Amino acid sequence: MSGGLPPDPTGYRDSTVQASADTQVGQELEPIVKHVTLDKSRIYQGWPEVRNRHTDYQAAQATGLTEPNINGGQTAEYLGELFIKFFGSGFVGGSLLVKFIGFVSINDTVTVRGVVTGTETEGNRVKLTVDLWAENQDRVKVLAGTATGYAS
Repeated sequence: MSGGLPPDPTGYRDSTVQASADTQVGQELEPIVKHVTLDKSRIYQGWPEVRNRHTDYQAAQATGLTEPNINGGQTAEYLGELFIKFFGSGFVGGSLLVKFIGFVSINDTVTVRGVVTGTETEGNRVKLTVDLWAENQDRVKVLAGTATGYAS
């Protein structure tokens, strides 16, 4: 490495799997892997001004947690990233529905996955439906959702 910062192994990268008129039901989306840290949670929340159960051990323990847990909105953004990477500009007019079904803890590795579950033609456009989910390193689902969008 010649000066500067090393690349973030969990940073944004373009997807090689993108929605097209030829996309078939059963097509898996390219997974996204994110390593969640307390530092990333604090940045997301606005630390040090914001101290809550997502950023601070004392605040987390006051709510019955042993340590801070990651904000659901932060984790939901990972599904959004997969959604936009797959649909590209075809996300406009689409939808993303997310359900929070588990906790994300400090130092979890979250993998976001998706699979195409439906296609339909609307006029001259192909609309795709995708089931999305996020799971931790133990393959426990922490988020689940459904997205629709249009092939490019």
